[in-house]
Amino acid sequence: MDYLNEKLGVTPTYTYLTGGSQGGLITTLALERNPDVFDGGLSLCGPCGNFEKQLNYYGDFRLVFDYFFPGVLPGNISDIPPDLITDWDSYKIAIIETLMNNPVKTQKLLSVTKAPYDPNDLTTIGETVVNTL
Repeated sequence: MDYLNEKLGVTPTYTYLTGGSQGGLITTLALERNPDVFDGGLSLCGPCGNFEKQLNYYGDFRLVFDYFFPGVLPGNISDIPPDLITDWDSYKIAIIETLMNNPVKTQKLLSVTKAPYDPNDLTTIGETVVNTL
């Protein structure tokens, strides 16, 4: 604030901090560590939260998916074959077909993993499962 006053002769009324990506993380940390300096902030796409928990969630989801639907996806959480990545569109179709053909197991998958979906729009089930996998 002193800088703006010195350079422009302006004293700001409010001070906000924003940043995207790594700047979003810096924004979050700066707001947490210096709450008296800033009036607010906006972290845009910053890696905020618990990264380890997020990775564990994805891994756990794949493990539970494989338990309920063995053989739909090749490999496992620690051994992902290259064709699963390069031919992902074909696997997406197989995943959606599997979910549609096994509604009881699909509900169990969602229940165990607490995966979010809109009960008023069942297409979100497929979107959630495919995007999480």
